[in-house]
Amino acid sequence: MVMGGHTHGQIHSESVNFFHIRLSIAKGDSRFQHNHVMRIAVLTFAVGGDYLKAMEPGLQSKRDYCHRHGYTFLEGGADVWDRKKPIPWSKINFILKYLDDYDYLFWSDGDVIITNPSLRLEDVIMPLLPEGKDMVWCKDACGNLNNGNVLFRGRSAWVRDFLRRCYAQEHLTHHIWWDNAAFCYLWETQADDRERIVTCEDPALFNAYLFDRANSAESTAVRLYKPGDFLVHFAGVYDAWNIHRCMLYVARCAAAGKAPNTALLTHWRGHPPLTLAQAAEEGARTPLPL
Repeated sequence: MVMGGHTHGQIHSESVNFFHIRLSIAKGDSRFQHNHVMRIAVLTFAVGGDYLKAMEPGLQSKRDYCHRHGYTFLEGGADVWDRKKPIPWSKINFILKYLDDYDYLFWSDGDVIITNPSLRLEDVIMPLLPEGKDMVWCKDACGNLNNGNVLFRGRSAWVRDFLRRCYAQEHLTHHIWWDNAAFCYLWETQADDRERIVTCEDPALFNAYLFDRANSAESTAVRLYKPGDFLVHFAGVYDAWNIHRCMLYVARCAAAGKAPNTALLTHWRGHPPLTLAQAAEEGARTPLPL
């Protein structure tokens, strides 16, 4: 979920990338036929000058990830932005725009950074979506259902209807969780929708957090990010420059195969940088753990 209230810029981003995967990699699955090319999209909606600057490490990680695997990366923006609603709602418009063009669509919020680019979507997430199901989402470290990283089946009439019904939940327009509140509301109240959705209980697979509910990176009571996890989602970190600093630092730790200094991250969580320059300096130059 893209969280709001950033103190630096207006704001949100959720991510878009496209790539093709040859179905011959998926053996023994009747859905896949030899020599057919499956079309898969990874999406991120991104608007707001300051927010784009702050989220650049995450966006670049997705560009690099897609380049590594031969995917095409696209970033969405103003063409689907509904100014009548808080910005996060426009991610629904972005998904609907491309739903019929792809076999699978992986949604990833803008405040997400890829930390293990060796993991492919077809290996990590696609196997979780069997026939008869059209969406996979994940609980977060706090135990909440979260739509910050979601796999949808493309060309699905149910997905199209579900997203439109989510968008129509006007009573949730200004809920602190915005579109995620609508997803949760329909999941909780509509048994037919629950039948089409797979809920992953393990956030480590594709929705890892750095911080727990108390804003601590040092908790052992919940499963927080560990080296080797696919990505980190900064939901609930409201300061954009702080996300930038943490993204740079965690990316360096991941590249070096080191666990981040959790005491440092906890301190940073409560002491956001004053400028982008400060965030960039500290994120790029803070010594890594030994």
